Amino acid sequence: MHAPQISLLCIAAGLACGKELPQGERSSDAPFPAVLVARQADAYNSRDLDAFVATYSPDVELRTLGIDSVEVRGRQALRETYKFLLTMPKEFHAATVEQIVSGPFVIAREHLEGGPAPFPFDPVVIYEVRDSLIRRVWSTPAK
Repeated sequence: MHAPQISLLCIAAGLACGKELPQGERSSDAPFPAVLVARQADAYNSRDLDAFVATYSPDVELRTLGIDSVEVRGRQALRETYKFLLTMPKEFHAATVEQIVSGPFVIAREHLEGGPAPFPFDPVVIYEVRDSLIRRVWSTPAK
């Protein structure tokens, strides 16, 4: 895989509260965008592709920062891009190291590990939430 494609594999790792917490211990007073990003991260880490895709808008766009084009557009393309989750080793997981929420945006510094090269990987990811779904995502490229 080339670097932009790998970074797109990593964008779904944001967790609420700025650190990884068990699902039942997440803050209930977190802003909705952070809660939604945490929901998709839970699905990502549990390899639940249907639940993961359901957190995204039907016209979702995924981009790598510094690249002018949309790399993934729409839920079907998202599903195809992330079907790798179904075959990842059980050690593979993602966690948020730091997080900022500003209106509809969640900006996260993430840490992914337990998978094949280039992991571990620490992207910065920006999620835009509109109409209660993740509409756009920007991610820093892989190393």
